[in-house]
Amino acid sequence: MSGGCIGNSAAFGRSARRTATVSARCWCCTTCALNTSVDAPGEAGGRNTLPQLLPDLRADIEREIERLALVARQIRTLETMQARQVRNGAQPAIAGLARLAGIGTGSAWTLVKELFGWRRFANRRELAGCLGLAPTPYASGTSEVEQGISKAGNKRVRWLMVELAWSWLRFQPASELSKWFNQRFGGAGKR
Repeated sequence: MSGGCIGNSAAFGRSARRTATVSARCWCCTTCALNTSVDAPGEAGGRNTLPQLLPDLRADIEREIERLALVARQIRTLETMQARQVRNGAQPAIAGLARLAGIGTGSAWTLVKELFGWRRFANRRELAGCLGLAPTPYASGTSEVEQGISKAGNKRVRWLMVELAWSWLRFQPASELSKWFNQRFGGAGKR
């Protein structure tokens, strides 16, 4: 087996026994993914032989591994290009957002390109409506019920905004907004 394989790394949190067994099906390199025998301590004889892969299945797995490697290279290239543009001042809006604690270059890039790059918002209600974070009340006669958020709009940016809100609470605990949130919702909520 390949000693430099990231699938065999302890960083993935696998126990030594499970690593030895699972790494034969590892996604990260051809050597691991296509290895047919692994050492599994504690098993009878210390060897566990996996069945030989069919040639067509082996070829399919090799092609998938090549695609994965290509996509990983493309992502690294894009992230490098984005970081370079932010450092060189070509993207001032992204650089400004990335200076906030809890918002990285990737999150700032997504917000500027998918949300703020094509539209201006006059107030928080317009922004919430665009993201699908606007409330959806139901009122009929004397019955008034809050049905939650509308979930209309860009779900990737909505998900990102929710995650950034939690990051804000984590990295900016002394801010006025964090204090307000903790005072309002820190104890037992309505639900």
